[in-house]
Amino acid sequence: MGQNTVNREYSHGFVLGNRQVDILTFTDIFQHSSELNVGFLALDLRVEQIENERGIFWVKNTNEVKIEQKANDIALSCNCNFQKPLLCEHQSLALQTLLSKPDLKAFFDKKLRLEKIKHAAKDYGMADEPDLEKYFCLKYSQGNTHVVPLNSELIPVNEATTSYLKERIFAKKEPNNPPENEIGSKDILVFKRNKFLETYGLEYCTASLNKNGTLKNPINVKDPLDETWKYEQTDVLRFFTAVAKNQKNIETADFQSLKTIVNNPLALDFFLCDAENLSVPNLKQIITAITKIDLEINVNFKKPFYEVEAVISLNDRVYPLKDLKILFRHFLQIREKLLLISNTELLPALHYFLEKRSVLLIHPSKFELFRKEIIEGLAEKVNVNYTFLKENTGKEIIEQEWKEEYPIEKLVYLSDEKDFVNITPVVKYGKLEVAVSSRKQLVDIDPNGNHFRVERNKELELKLTALISRLHPEFAEQLAEGNYFYLQKQKFLDEDWFLQAFEILRDHGVKILGFQSLSNNKLSPFRAVISISVESGIDWFDTK
Repeated sequence: MGQNTVNREYSHGFVLGNRQVDILTFTDIFQHSSELNVGFLALDLRVEQIENERGIFWVKNTNEVKIEQKANDIALSCNCNFQKPLLCEHQSLALQTLLSKPDLKAFFDKKLRLEKIKHAAKDYGMADEPDLEKYFCLKYSQGNTHVVPLNSELIPVNEATTSYLKERIFAKKEPNNPPENEIGSKDILVFKRNKFLETYGLEYCTASLNKNGTLKNPINVKDPLDETWKYEQTDVLRFFTAVAKNQKNIETADFQSLKTIVNNPLALDFFLCDAENLSVPNLKQIITAITKIDLEINVNFKKPFYEVEAVISLNDRVYPLKDLKILFRHFLQIREKLLLISNTELLPALHYFLEKRSVLLIHPSKFELFRKEIIEGLAEKVNVNYTFLKENTGKEIIEQEWKEEYPIEKLVYLSDEKDFVNITPVVKYGKLEVAVSSRKQLVDIDPNGNHFRVERNKELELKLTALISRLHPEFAEQLAEGNYFYLQKQKFLDEDWFLQAFEILRDHGVKILGFQSLSNNKLSPFRAVISISVESGIDWFDTK
């Protein structure tokens, strides 16, 4: 439970008449709210107590809200000093959270609650019992809702419990240990240069050992597929299959097979051999790992050119690209380390800057074209720092003029992707558009031809993201995934959902673009409005 002391003195009460949580909508909440609250629900609300039909919540860690569902009404109270006959911001936020999180809503929605209990009761063989709430209830702990039996002696019988019982009750089988090598030998992996070629292959080898444990010749190449019959573990079998697949040319490997190799379930040592002859003197031991890099582009103006330089940030250290080397298309070599780059979308840019030149020089007459066509495209994926932009020298005046001439617009772009619809929140600053998830730095040109920074409204962008995240239960889970939200098309085109969602967006001043372009969609983005008028005249029933 929470750390705050529960205060039972509620100063603001409100009753939503003729409403139950199972039919409550966001529109109902907003119509009875003092203001439209937006914020990340998971960060703004914490459960203090919850049981069927009632709950106590801490909102923003400062205010306590009590919600109780009665026969026909929803009664709410809060310990804030709000005086109007409406929902206060804390009550509104608590209700929005209930609608957005099925785990919490189930305590107030009997149909949803029984669905959860019935699903869990299958493991107990009791799914067809007429009154399941005689045997089970919901319990909320550590941020999740669980179905638990009222009688602690009642146990489920499923694969997980039977496996657990077998492990506890029955004698353990001796593990099937992998076969040992001959005394004085060791299995290794070698990235070896191919004969007469500039490419490298990956060899699975056995090397002899000296008494001190160091390698000695001869080194014998083995067929990795011959090893698969000796093991039962899935990760080891996949490992040998990936090695076999990349024996001839590691540079054509896909990321997943390289990831399987680098995960190295047998903890084999890796070596690099730049010579055609596979012998101990030609081996250099390397350490492999999987890593995510941060690529940064620094743009500076040094007369008479603009300089565009790329650097990599890794483990809180910055590396100029001129000091690094890409191996086998996917690996970054830093001294004895060979790092598999996990964010593969950066590889094309890395290859260009590493193979062509570390610093690009652009003449001022071509810089704006280069910035729009190349740098702006990179800015969606990497940090771009325009070091020559100054914070003063009229910047405040320029930005003020910008704000007056070009209002900020909130947009949502809809697009198809197979059986899904992508929902991308975007903010438009004048003529410049930017996805709210992007780290892109906005730059424009003043009437004198000088570049200046256009400050993004982070608070507005955060509120737009939060608003969309509450429109569907699946969206909250997608916040950390990427640049947009997505929903299976059949769910998206459910008129009970998208019409209400669109109304909420429009009420918040958000323009929706791309709906009519969705494939196999002939629906209207607006609710049907029927207007009837009766005109007097000869025919009293002349209805239009």
